[in-house]
Amino acid sequence: MSSKYLPSSLLFLLAWIITFPTCPTIGSSLAKPGCNDTCGNVPIPYPFGLSPGCALHKSYIIICNASKPYLSNLNLEVLNVSLLDQTVTVNAPLTYFCNSDQAQRNGTSSSSWISLDLAGTPFLYSQIRNKLMLFGCGNVVLTQEENKGLAGCTSICQFSSSYQAATSTSCNGVNCCQTTISVYLSKYSLNFRSLSFKRSGYCPSAFLVDQNWSPEQFSESLQFIPVVLVWTLSKVDVTVVDKCPYYNYSLYSDSGVYVEAYGCTDCPAGTYNLVYGAAINPYLQSKSRCIGRIRFYIILVGALLIGKKPFNSLFYCNITILVTLISTKRT
Repeated sequence: MSSKYLPSSLLFLLAWIITFPTCPTIGSSLAKPGCNDTCGNVPIPYPFGLSPGCALHKSYIIICNASKPYLSNLNLEVLNVSLLDQTVTVNAPLTYFCNSDQAQRNGTSSSSWISLDLAGTPFLYSQIRNKLMLFGCGNVVLTQEENKGLAGCTSICQFSSSYQAATSTSCNGVNCCQTTISVYLSKYSLNFRSLSFKRSGYCPSAFLVDQNWSPEQFSESLQFIPVVLVWTLSKVDVTVVDKCPYYNYSLYSDSGVYVEAYGCTDCPAGTYNLVYGAAINPYLQSKSRCIGRIRFYIILVGALLIGKKPFNSLFYCNITILVTLISTKRT
């Protein structure tokens, strides 16, 4: 920005802030232009979409059925999509290990369950956003295909039902235990071994669940629990996204290799995004929202000189529109 534009820019800023005591509406759709960005009460941001033309590719298509969104290729209900964390939270069926009368008379039993296989999709079960939990008396081990143990915990019984334990104590090893997992997973098995039985029909439950899920939410009638999947983009994916300043990172998977993934950030390094308090999708936004460090400080100092507090939503809203106009004219 040339110094000859400084006085006019400051005058424009002053006139703008005085003229508009409230901020005009800024478009903040999370979906591609012309596409719906919600299903029921769930926002559906791009790269996901409610039709093939609105999603990055077929793995990100979401079907809206009776105001409930479902991942089309996995048939899992979507509860939330996070652009910041690159995660999608889904409603997964709960696993119960119900035992026969003969097993109960023997005093011990073991059984296993295999998860939905995410191989061939851009999704993985998140390592840092999920935890392994067990409600009941026994131990559970999470394993991969080669039966290698990746996580496990053990709980003892003091109650006649897992529900009583959940409502009476925290999940600390008494009728309920929990632990973290060590890798990102495409598929896993749960192997449960019961230690004792307190009543007929008793069904312990073990499952992978969102880290933020509380044990107090458990009941023996519960059928679904939230599980967090991380969605990964390839370099080809992010280069398809228009004006995407991308970054890359690696995820250590259950196969023993690092999965390279990519994502879009708000602005390229060394620039600033002045949008404040509005929903912005970095996979859609224009680079005109991003300004260089020098221009940022010039406008910030200008606002201070005319007596406006720079750190509030109205200031940022007005500044965003102003900077967009200036950037458009100068570029």
